[in-house]
Order: sequence, then C-alpha cells, then structure tokens
Amino acid sequence: MISFIMQSELFMEWQIQLQQVNMIIEMFTFIIIGTITPNQLKDKEVF
Repeated sequence: MISFIMQSELFMEWQIQLQQVNMIIEMFTFIIIGTITPNQLKDKEVF
C-alpha cells in the first residue's frame, strides 16, 4: 500500500514536469516562428 501511494505521487510529479516541458516547448516554437516568419517576409519583399 505504501509503495502504491509513493508510485502515484511520483506519477503526479512526472505529469506536472511533463506539462512544464510542453509549455516550454510551445514557448520556444512561438519564439522560433516569430523570428523566422518576419525574416521570410522580408526576403520575399526583397526578391
């Protein structure tokens, strides 16, 4: 019983960490898209 409770607590912590990682990945993708898209538009305007 004790081991089951410990496992469930670890699982909860792992889920929280996974959500944080997903949030960081989304932030990075937004930053990358935000930096790449304007540069592509500038290049198209030049050509």
